[in-house]
Order: sequence, then C-alpha cells, then structure tokens
Amino acid sequence: MVGFLHRPSDHQSDDSSKTVCPVVSLAENATQPLFGNMTFYEFNKILSGASAAFVVVVISFLLVMHATHASKPNEQLKIMKIALFFPILAILSFLAVTFPTAAVYIDPWGVYTEAIALGSFFLLLCEFISPSSHQRDVFFAALPTTSESRKSNKNGLEWFRLQWILIFQFPVVTLLLSIFTDITEAAGVYCQFSCNAHFAKLWLTIATYVSTGVAVIAIFRFYGRLKKQLAPCGALKKLLAFKIVVFLTTIEGIIFNILDSAGKLEPTAVLTRADLLYGIPKLLTCLELIPLSLFLVYAYSYRPYLLENVRRREEESAEYITAYSGGLSMLITMWSPVETIQAIGFAFSMNKQKNQRLSSPYSSTAYDAQAYSAYTPLAPQTEGRWGQV
Repeated sequence: MVGFLHRPSDHQSDDSSKTVCPVVSLAENATQPLFGNMTFYEFNKILSGASAAFVVVVISFLLVMHATHASKPNEQLKIMKIALFFPILAILSFLAVTFPTAAVYIDPWGVYTEAIALGSFFLLLCEFISPSSHQRDVFFAALPTTSESRKSNKNGLEWFRLQWILIFQFPVVTLLLSIFTDITEAAGVYCQFSCNAHFAKLWLTIATYVSTGVAVIAIFRFYGRLKKQLAPCGALKKLLAFKIVVFLTTIEGIIFNILDSAGKLEPTAVLTRADLLYGIPKLLTCLELIPLSLFLVYAYSYRPYLLENVRRREEESAEYITAYSGGLSMLITMWSPVETIQAIGFAFSMNKQKNQRLSSPYSSTAYDAQAYSAYTPLAPQTEGRWGQV
C-alpha cells in the first residue's frame, strides 16, 4: 500500500523501471480528418455539447415545474436533487471531451454526484414510507423479519439503520476518493495510463467500485423488501430512471478500462489517444442521457403534485393542501448540501445513540412495535421538515 505513493525516479533498477508511469500525450491532433476538414475531436465537441445542452434544457423544465408546483416540497426537493445528476453528468462528460488533458481530474466528480443523487433517492423512498421520522421508525420496528434478518438477529429497525449506513457511506467515500484522485494525479503517483499496483489508480478504482457496489446493493435490497408498500408511488420506474444511466456508464467504463489495459485501444490517423480514452466513452454518455432524461421527466413527473391530483388522492384526509409552497426559491435550496450532511451525520451517530431519541431530523426513539397497528404506511401525513405538506 505504501508503494504506490512513491514516485519512480530515473535511477531505479531495471525491475523497478517497469513501474514507471507511461508517458502518453492527450494533446495530440489527429493527422486525418473524420470528414471534410473536421476532425473527430471537433465533431465530438459539437455532438456531445448539443446532447448535453438538450439534457440541461429538459431537466431544467422538470426542475422549474416541480419548484412552481410544490405541493409536497419535502418529496419534490429530493426529486430535484436526483434530477440534477443528469445535467451535471452531461456537463462533466462534455468538459472531459473538450479538455481531455484535464479529464482525469473531472471524471471522479461524476461518481460523487451519483452518490449524492443515490442518497437523495433513498431519502425519497423514506419520505414515501412516511414524512414523519417517528412513524417511519415505528413502521420499520414492526416490519416482519425475513430468513436473512433472523439469521443475523436483526429486527426491522436495525435492518433499516444498516441500509442507511451502507448507502450514506457512498458520498463520503467518493468525496474522499475524488480528492485523492486529483491530489495523486497532480503528484504524479496516480498514473491514469496504468493499472499497475505500484500506482494509486488501481487502488482508488477498486475502492470506488466497492463503495458503489455496496450502496447500489443496499438500495435494491431496500426497494425489494418494501416494493409492495412503495408500489403506489411508482418507485420502480423512479429507480430504473436513475439507475439505468449509472449501469450503462459503469459497464462502459469497465469495458474501456479492460480494452485499454489489454492494449486494444490504439490510436489511428483519425482517432487520437484522447478520443479513445475519453472522447468516445463520454460521447456515449451524452447520447444515452438524451432518451434517459426524457424517461426521467416521465418517471418523476410534476403532475401528481398538482393541487387537484393531491386533493383527489387525499380526499379522506382531515387537512387539505390549499396552495403551493416553495416556489422558485427551491431552485436555490436544491443545491444545499445540508440534508445530505445531516443524513451522513445520522448514519455515523446511529451506533452511539441507537437507544436514545436524536435531535436529528431523522431521529429515532424507543419503539413500541404495537404502535404500528394504529399507523398505515403511505397514508397522508402533515409532518415534514419544511412544515406542512
């Protein structure tokens, strides 16, 4: 583990020279145009830029509509944070295409943005269960045990806490890995062109995949156990709209890494090393985001939050929503990291305070499973972090 932090010198032995990071230029120009006088790099900038602009416009429409029709701002603010992942990923991909020499510094922040969106999606599912932290905890305390939970001697509430921890380790780990990637690359010990164990790239890549895998498995397990309760909220299409792009980018990243390590990505007169390493993968991401952004607008539609639709669903509730709240100010609030920081803090404080009532918005109490008999999951609630919703 110490080895990859040492930068190779010119005076090392022949064996050590094998660990010298290859010198590859990402600033070279293609010697032959793709068509006419236009190189693939220039064509890629236009196509990926247009694709990214389309995604930004589509998602901006969704964000504005949710902000101006915020009948349930607790839920809708989380939806807006999830939707932000798409334009940010598109813009980061376009920047990697445009500035290939800086792509190694840009790339890790896409995974970090994914981690924030995944955490927001988990909080959205929790909001669907109940916007009240107390009633939500009562619900999980009474959740029937599975064969797996019986083997581990965990009740429903402990299982819920575990999933929370597994999911919110993701933004913490990816933030650190993104910072470490930029630092080690600047220090010359990352080596983006080699997967040799001597360099930081291998270890940081493994850590990223492990952290991502743990969080994704946790979110699927959470949905799988509660899919019956979450079905009325359309949770499955919401999960697919978010995770398809993550699945595609992850698989494509693995494929291109394997091809690069095997020496199959060799430059040609038309395609430079930068085109093969970053240009084509990021172009694919931008193109994939076009139909997926439209699917996201469908899956996270603002229409269920129109007042007439909310009132129709909650006609048996004692209180009615009479006006929209939030407004365009939500377009600023959605950038706030406070909710994610609080969720991360709660994850790390669970073990210390598991038997106490927390002052956190996600606090838990001493639970009486029998209280669940008086509580119906997904029933209209009036308690929320932003007041009545």
